[in-house]
Amino acid sequence: MSGVRNRGASLLVATPSDREVRTERVFDAPREHVWRALTDAKLVAQWWGRGNRLVVERFEVERGGHWRFVEHAPDGVHGFEGRFREVSPPETLVQTFSWDGMPGHVVIETTRLEDLGDGRTRLVTTSLFHTSEERDGMLSSGMTEGLETSYLALDALLATSPHPAHAEEGPRASGEAGRELSVASSASQAGAEDTTTPSTDEKAIRDLVEAWAQAVRDGDMDGVLAHHTMDVVMFDVPLPLQRTGLAAYRAAWEPFLSGGPHRGFTLGELSITAGGAAAFCHALVRVGDENDFAVRLTLGLVKARGRWLIAHEHHSAPLAEG
Repeated sequence: MSGVRNRGASLLVATPSDREVRTERVFDAPREHVWRALTDAKLVAQWWGRGNRLVVERFEVERGGHWRFVEHAPDGVHGFEGRFREVSPPETLVQTFSWDGMPGHVVIETTRLEDLGDGRTRLVTTSLFHTSEERDGMLSSGMTEGLETSYLALDALLATSPHPAHAEEGPRASGEAGRELSVASSASQAGAEDTTTPSTDEKAIRDLVEAWAQAVRDGDMDGVLAHHTMDVVMFDVPLPLQRTGLAAYRAAWEPFLSGGPHRGFTLGELSITAGGAAAFCHALVRVGDENDFAVRLTLGLVKARGRWLIAHEHHSAPLAEG
């Protein structure tokens, strides 16, 4: 097997042959939960579209069934569709895949879920293209980057939603064109009873914020995104002032992180207030080797299934004098 690389110690990408791409990712959730997130239309709409709004036009999870998704992204509207060739719960999905941006090019995707025990699942997808040129074209279009972002959204869904295996049954969007299944709000996901103490919560949040800051210093995009909800709202100093969704949040950080590690990115005056399933914190962020530029950081966090996630991130700076 050639071309294996570990993207941020999470997504493994390989090219087993000149017509294939193989991706591998481990999720901290039981196999049945991951399977449900792959095959329930309401759940798919919450992670598949890279954190963008997704319209599920058709989703017939059965042999010969048709699926079609339309993603509304900052760079435009993208349509994807295909047919299911095999559906073997909770282990195997085989389907065709085509993107409106490359009409006439059909990919065969085989997805297998492996139960690793301890509540973890390995998801392996092999995509078979008609030619090596088609495979290379899909890779150059941002295929793996988009998959990384979607899997981060799936992480958040599995961590903050009620157990997918017990989620409320809803329509599967079979043949119902235009049914829009939107992302659930972080606040509604966080309603589970909380039994931890404030000091425990404050330590968990402090560890989260410090891990986020370390990821910024290391230039680790996956680490920067790892502790946020998929519908995070960000208010930043550079324009645009407001960004919504994990994909937009990623886009905000890409120019900064592309400059390499930022060892001068430091946090000071960190204060945390936590209660129940909500919390906020403030810190003074200094940027640059000389620590000569300061930004006030405000975070709003939600807690679900015992895990804190950042739902709101606000960067502000004082107005220049004169």
